[in-house]
Parts: sequence; C-alpha cells; structure tokens
Amino acid sequence: MVGFITVVILFVFSLFDGLGVHDSTKRRSLDALVKIFPYDKYYPDNAQSLVFVAIDDVSLEKLGQWPWPRQTIAKITENISKSGAAASGLDILFIEEDRYTPKKISSLLNIPEPRLLSAGAVNGDAELAQSLSQTSTAVAFALSGEASINPKTLFPNRFIVIGDVINGLLEVPNLIMPLPVFSVANGAGFVNTHQVDGFIRETPLIAAHKGDIFPALGLEMLRLAVGAKNYIVKPSDSGHQLMLKVGDAILNLNSAGSMLLHHGHTSRFSKISAHRLVNGIVLELEGKIAVVGVDALALGDRHSTPLEDSIPGALIHLQIIDQLLAGRFISTNNIFDRVIFLICAILSLISVLLVQRLSLVYAIGLLISSAAVLTAIALYVFLEYGFLFNFPLGLVLLFSGGLVTYLLKSLFEESLRKRMQKSFLQYVPADVVKRITQSSNLPTLGGELIDTTVLFLDLRGFTSLTERLKDDPVLMVKTISTIMDEVTIRLIESGATIDKYIGDAVMAFWNAPEKQENHQARALYAACLIEQDANIIREKMYALDDRLRGIHIDFGIGVASGGVTVGNMGSSFRFNYTVLGDAVNMAARLETMTKDKVTSILVAGVDGSREYEFNGRAIQLISMGAVEIRGKRQSIEIFEAQFSDKPLATPPFNTTH
Repeated sequence: MVGFITVVILFVFSLFDGLGVHDSTKRRSLDALVKIFPYDKYYPDNAQSLVFVAIDDVSLEKLGQWPWPRQTIAKITENISKSGAAASGLDILFIEEDRYTPKKISSLLNIPEPRLLSAGAVNGDAELAQSLSQTSTAVAFALSGEASINPKTLFPNRFIVIGDVINGLLEVPNLIMPLPVFSVANGAGFVNTHQVDGFIRETPLIAAHKGDIFPALGLEMLRLAVGAKNYIVKPSDSGHQLMLKVGDAILNLNSAGSMLLHHGHTSRFSKISAHRLVNGIVLELEGKIAVVGVDALALGDRHSTPLEDSIPGALIHLQIIDQLLAGRFISTNNIFDRVIFLICAILSLISVLLVQRLSLVYAIGLLISSAAVLTAIALYVFLEYGFLFNFPLGLVLLFSGGLVTYLLKSLFEESLRKRMQKSFLQYVPADVVKRITQSSNLPTLGGELIDTTVLFLDLRGFTSLTERLKDDPVLMVKTISTIMDEVTIRLIESGATIDKYIGDAVMAFWNAPEKQENHQARALYAACLIEQDANIIREKMYALDDRLRGIHIDFGIGVASGGVTVGNMGSSFRFNYTVLGDAVNMAARLETMTKDKVTSILVAGVDGSREYEFNGRAIQLISMGAVEIRGKRQSIEIFEAQFSDKPLATPPFNTTH
C-alpha cells in the first residue's frame, strides 16, 4: 500500500511542482545529454567560420594594462573589417569616457587641451565611434534591473512584430547603454545570459524594454553577417514558440525569447591574440564572424557550462551563433513530460504488484527494460530532433513504487529476523545466532576438535552484595547486570564468544565459531583489561545507589588454552553451542585457585617464554611455579598475567573478528 501511495504522491507532485524539482531535474537531464553528446562532435561545420579575438595575457604585455585607449580598440575594429570579416562584435561595455581623452589628460596634467591636440593627442571615443559607423560591428550593452546608465543612447528598433509577441518576452526595466557617441554603430546587442546554480544553459536572444525589442549581441552579429536590415518575429502556429526571421534564416525561440544551449568544447573556435590586429590585417579573418572579448584570467568575465568549468564570456556568443547557423534548437514540452510521467507511474504501480505478489526478479526485469527504453528515447530525440524531456524525473517515478515496496518488505523481514535473534540470544551466543540466521541449514547436534582458549570469571564480594541487598531484589539484579555488562563489553572487545552466565560467573571462549589465530593473546588481553578496569566497574556500580559504596567487589579469572570439542551439545529437544574438554575444566580450576594464590588472574596452557600482544597492548606472563590440579596426573605450570609497560614494536591492529 505504501508503494502505491508513494507513486501517486510523486505523480501529483510532478504535475504541480511548487518546489522547482521539475525544472531542476530537467536542467540535470540537459547537463547529462550535453556531456554525452557534446555539440562539436555532432555539429562541426560552422566552427571554422567563428573567431575569438582575445584580449589575452600576451596582448596585455604588448599593449599595456587594461583598459586600453579607445583608439586602440578602434584600430582593432578597423583591421577586423579590413581583414574581410563578415561581421564582428565587441563584448565590452563602453559606459564611461575614455580615460585617455585630451580633456582628461589636460585635467590630470594641467596642460591646456589645445596644446595637447596640436601635439597629436586624439579623442579615442570619437575614433572608435567613427570606426563603428564604417564597419559591420555590433557594440555591447546590458539589461539591468537597477538604474539605467546613458539613457540618452538610442539604437534603432529593428524588429517587425507580427501578433502578440512582447507580452511573453523577458521584460527589463532598465538598460546599461554605451556612451551616446556610439549610437552611430551599425549594430548593438545585449550580453546578458541566464545563469542557474553556476551554469549557463539558456540565454535570451531578444528582450523587451518599454515596448521595444532588443537583440542579443550574438544575434546582432549574425544579422550584420547576413546583411539583413531588420528582424521579423511572430508566434509559431502552436503558440508555444516564437519564430524569428533574420535574412533567409528562420530561428525558433521559446515564448520568452530564449534558447537552450547545446554546449560544445570551445577549443573548436579559432583564437587570435588582439595585439596582432593593432599591427595590421589578419588573413584568417576573411569571411568570418569575430567577437572581441577578454581572455586574460585577471580581467574576469569567466563562466561555467555543463561541459567546461571556466570559459571567457565572449565564447558564449560564438556558441549562440554556431547553433543559429546550424539550426540547432532545443525545445521542450510540459504536456509531453506529463504523459511520460503518467506512463512511468503506471509501470511503477505494476512493479509494486510484482514485488508483492510474484517475484522481485519480474519487477527488476520490468523496471530495467522500461528504463532502458525511456533513456534510449530521450537520447535519440535529443540528438536527432533537439527535443528535451524530463526523463530523470520519469525514472524516479518509474523506480519509486517497486523500490519503496521492496525496502519496506526487506525492513519487515529484517525486523522479524532480529526478533528471532533476540529470542535466540537468551540461549545461544550472538556469533552463533548470526551464523544460524544467515545460514540456510538448521543447526544440529555435533562437534569438532579444535584448539581454543577458555576463560572463567567469578565475581568476588558477591556474598556481601547479596546480603546487603537481600531486601531490594530489583537493585540486586540491576547491580549484577551492570557489572556483567561491563565485563561483557571487554570480552566482546577481544572477540570472545560468551558461552554462559552462571549467577555471578561468566564463561567465554575464543577461536570458535570463527577462527582466530591469536586466540591466546585475545583471552589474555580480555582478562588483563577486566582486572585493569576493576575500579571503573566498581564506580559504575556505586553510581547506582549509595548503599553499594561499602561493598568491595573484585574478580577471579582463570584462563586455559588447549584442545576441546566445540559444537551444538545437549539433547534433540534443546542444545547449546558450547565447548567441552580439559581446557574448560582447567580454566574453572584456575579461577577457584586465584583465591589461594591471592591474585586476580591465573593462566595455564600457554607459552610462558613469549610476550603476547593484542590491540596495542603487551601482556606479560609471570611464572608462579608448577601446581597440582585436581584431575591431572602431572603438575602444571601456571602464570600470572598483567599488562606490560614495555612499548610495542609493532602498531596495534584491528580488533574486529
């Protein structure tokens, strides 16, 4: 049921997207498609006719710091035209007077302006204006939501509008215009683009201001290149797009006058250092469209696309022109998106039924095949027809129902398994429970011979504890549980299998059910750690109740290593995973013997000549001589164990097992 509800909610959400998820996933789909199908790989024909005249580091070194005198820009513009370029554009905003005009130099140096003019000083703004009036060059301006700059600068409105066009366009309140002297330019276009989450994916080609329509710089450069005097713009027959005629070319824009960019690698565009055009003509420009813009990193104007992290802004204009020349227009349709969402939702609901009623395999088959078909369609229609639909959101819808249903089903089964584990843990060690629940085989009676290390621990002071708390059984049980919790934590840290709790005693062993090459070191570490932390354990006990502070507890620990039989032992009605053998009896005897030897830990069955190491700690064995153990014919050498202060020669290793 939850799977059905999830699909329905997501489907409704996709129809009425108030959080911007629809637009966000569509942007991501465009990013993915651009990376899979970069523009230059599939539309290479026009790049050779587009040139970037770069104000780069070499030009700055040769011509001086930026901004250059306007007469230098004028010289570059003239030589671009003399080189035979079809058109050019200046991706530079000339909103202030040239700082090198005779008037400004006169004021700065206190030299009369006529004297400067007679000495050959020139008005750079006037020279650039003259160059703009005589060449097919478009000058730049900017759309602004703030105050206008140079509002007296006017350019002719070159748009012939048929039908209702302006109401849907991007409307801007103000413009940042170049100086009025540059109104003589044969073309002018704005340089703004749309930037969302750091990437330029879409750019307006036309925008409205106070009832007039203005073109983008790239569009204006194209108009100059084809020799058109005007634009003709009208709504498409469907009303979802705008059709813009420039010369013989018909361009398709969305209803807001924008176009989506199918980015390619900008290295496909030729680059000419601007300083070359100060010295004369450059034959490589003949018949081409050139844009002049900054390329030096220190000058800024860098932008990111889904394909490239940082490119000069001027190259965005060349990308626009390239797409316009190729007729590469990317379109979208929200109605088509919703049809795709409906189909994906239906398939998702079917997958929910398959997971619940049949098998996960059938659901996976349906989802993978459907996702493959959807993705293949998305790739094909984008590459062949420039159509972009929101297939990522469709894929989310497609997988949502089956995935949620499977996860909930798995969580339910896991919860049931954990309840079974918790029930088994009352009788069987955790490692064994884990092995049983993960195995498809039911446990049976049986055993095997292995070498193991066994530990017996007994709580000293238990009689005093029970006497003090005989009238408060709840606190007594809580106290014993607290002590055993602390002991168990330290045993588990060393990788022990807890065999059983016997009142105030614990039995544990190592090297089963999983093999542990260093089982002796692990057992010794656990014993020493418990003995070392006895004060910590006592303080945790005292924190339970002030009445406990008069009781002193300690531990007696016996550790023995040797051969045992390990396995499921008992009857066919009930059995435990445990160990039987001489090492078990030996550990129990040693634990009892700690009272006579007045020590906390006694060890047997280990190599007393070596030093054991585990978890970054060294354990030292101190011989206490040979003793007779009940049930043993020969004397057994026993040892006392303690942590050594000697630093380790090797780093600690992982304690997980």
